[in-house]
Amino acid sequence: NELKNSGRIEESLAAKYKTFLENDCEGYKAEKGRDIAGFAFVQKSGFYNFGKKGGFNIPNNISVLKNLYVLPEFRGESIGKNLNIARLAGIPKNQAPIGFVVSDNRYAVRNLKMYGFTEHLKIRITTWFNRWTSQKVVAILNDNQITNQIIKGLVKA
Repeated sequence: NELKNSGRIEESLAAKYKTFLENDCEGYKAEKGRDIAGFAFVQKSGFYNFGKKGGFNIPNNISVLKNLYVLPEFRGESIGKNLNIARLAGIPKNQAPIGFVVSDNRYAVRNLKMYGFTEHLKIRITTWFNRWTSQKVVAILNDNQITNQIIKGLVKA
C-alpha cells in the first residue's frame, strides 16, 4: 500500500501482490535505507497460475518461486540476488524450489541459473478466441523425478 499510495507501483500490481499474501504465499521485502526496494514471493501449496492461462497444482514436496520485483531506482544493486537468497533459505529442505519463467525473460532465467536451477520443460499455452485454452508440454529438457511431478501437476485444459 505504501508503494501504491506514493505512486511508485501501479494499483494493479499492488492488488496482485496483496492477493498473493491473502492466498498463503510467503512474501519477502527488501529495504534500502528507509525505502522499500523490492519484493518476492514463494507459494508452497495450492494452485499456481502462470502465463496468461497456465495452471499447476503444487505437490507437497515443491515450492514455487514467483514474482520477484525490484523497483527501477534500485536495479543493479543486488536487491534481486538478496531476495532470492532469502526466499530460497525459507524453503524447507524437504521441498524442491521451482520457477515458471517466460523463456524470453532472460534476466529471470540468468538469475535462477546462478542458484543452480536448470530448465526442465517448455510449455506452450494457446488460447483461441479468448475462451478455450490448451496447455501442452512441447519439450522435456531434463527428464527426472521433479520434471515428472511438474508434468503431473499441470492442469489439463
